[in-house]
Amino acid sequence: MALRLETEIQYLKGVGPKLGTLFNRHGLRTVQDLLQNYPRAYEDRRAARNIANLKPGDVVSVKANIVNVASYAMGRSSRKIYDVLVRDSSGQIRCKFFRTPYRGYFERFKPGQEVRIVGTVTNYRGRIEFHHPDIKDIEPDEDLSDALIPIYVETEGLS
Repeated sequence: MALRLETEIQYLKGVGPKLGTLFNRHGLRTVQDLLQNYPRAYEDRRAARNIANLKPGDVVSVKANIVNVASYAMGRSSRKIYDVLVRDSSGQIRCKFFRTPYRGYFERFKPGQEVRIVGTVTNYRGRIEFHHPDIKDIEPDEDLSDALIPIYVETEGLS
């Protein structure tokens, strides 16, 4: 079947009736609707910032080295806070996680390892930190020029 602008989304390969219904709830019924569904914003992961220049509310990308990875109990609960301390030439910042993204997530980080952190800067008790940022290993000859990420309006049931 040839795709046309009027083709219903459910007929796209990998979509089907179930996902098609989720798209329909948000006014996306045809291929044309999907093509005209523009991102609400873009996250620029290319331009790394210095830690010393960060301000609360900034959504930024930081290239830094891991200093320490620790976890500690959250009050009397059995839950833990995970804390990844990173540093660049201008300063340091904590990356805090109140839940583990997946098993083994924190074990992959080693002191001295170079990483890219992307997230929103938060002010907590007078100090800047990240809460649940995206931390990615940097490969020695990695090209970050394509790291302009489109951000779409969140659609329940769709990732």
